Amino acid sequence: METLKNSSVVFNQRTGFYQRGENSLCGITRLIREVLNLNNFSNSRKHAFLGAHYGRSLHKALQLYDDYNIIDTLIPEVYDEKNGLTYPAINLNRELEYYINLKKNKFNTLAAEFIVDFGNYATAIDAVWQDNKGNIFLVDHKTNKLESYPGGKDALMKYLEWQLSIEAFMFELQTGRKVVGLLCNWINQDKHELWKVNRLPDVIVNDLLATPFEIVDGKVIFNVAEKKAPAIVENKVDEVGENNEENNTMLVVPNAIINAITNVLVIEQSAKDMKAALREIMNNANARRFSCDKFIAVITEPYDAKVFDQKKFAADYPELFEQYIKVTRKSGSFSIKLK
Repeated sequence: METLKNSSVVFNQRTGFYQRGENSLCGITRLIREVLNLNNFSNSRKHAFLGAHYGRSLHKALQLYDDYNIIDTLIPEVYDEKNGLTYPAINLNRELEYYINLKKNKFNTLAAEFIVDFGNYATAIDAVWQDNKGNIFLVDHKTNKLESYPGGKDALMKYLEWQLSIEAFMFELQTGRKVVGLLCNWINQDKHELWKVNRLPDVIVNDLLATPFEIVDGKVIFNVAEKKAPAIVENKVDEVGENNEENNTMLVVPNAIINAITNVLVIEQSAKDMKAALREIMNNANARRFSCDKFIAVITEPYDAKVFDQKKFAADYPELFEQYIKVTRKSGSFSIKLK
C-alpha cells in the first residue's frame, strides 16, 4: 500500500489539543464553529450526547475496518459517569455492511484518521481513499440526524465545504499529492448517502487559517481583528500550465510545488521585515547583542574593507586588464519573486 508523508503532530487526549513538540495547535472544528459560526447545535444536552456516542462508535468501527479489516459491530451499553447518562448498546452491522459494499471494487483506504497540519492548526482526516485509477479522495464520515441539524443538509454541506477544503489544503502541502475530490460518507442507522462536496479556493482557506488565537485555561480565544493572512496562490487543479513561447510547448508545474514555494517566499519576506525591525530596535537601544530562548542576534562593529576597483583598473590599464580576463561559462540565474 502507498505510504503518505505523516505529520509530526499528535493529538493530546488529556488537553483536547494537537501537539507539535511543546506547542499546542487548535483543531479546525473549533475554528469553523466559532469564527464562521457554523456547526452550532441547538439540540438538548441528552440528545447531543447520545448522538455523539453513536458517531464516535461508528467512527471507531469504520477505522478498525479500514486499518485492520476487522469487523466489530457490537457496542455494549456504557454508563457516562461524568454526564450521568447511560448509552444503550448499539449494533452497527447494517452500517458496516453498507460501508464495505460502498468501497468494494471502487476504493481502497490509504489512511484512516490521518493527521495533517498547517501553521497553528491541525486536524485528522477520517479517511483517505484511492480509486482504481490512483485518484485520491478525502472522506469525512458524518452521522448527524438531518432533521435535527440546524439548517438541515444545506447547512451541514456548508460546514463540510470548509472542513474538507481545509483538510485538502493541508494534505496537499504535507504530502505533495493532489486531492481529486472531497466526499462525505453520511450514515445514520438505516439511512446512508455518499455526497460530493465542493472545494473552496485555497486563498480563502489560508485566510481563515491565519486567524490568531490564545489558549486560556484550556479555552481557545480567537482574535479575528489581528488576522493577517499571507497570500497563497489559488489553483483549483494539480498542475498549472503557461505557454512557453521559445519552443511553443506548455510548461506544467504541480500545484503542490507552487504552494510550497509561495509559502517559503512569504515566510522569507516576513523574516526579512522582522530582522530589519529587530535591528532598528537594537540600534535605537545602542545594543550590539540580543539573546532569548529561541535565538541570538549580534550586530558587529563597522569596519573599513579594502576592495579591488576592477572598473578603474580596466580604465587605467586596458591592455594589462585584458591579459587577465578568463572566460568561463556559467549556468543562467534562477529567481523567484512574489507578485
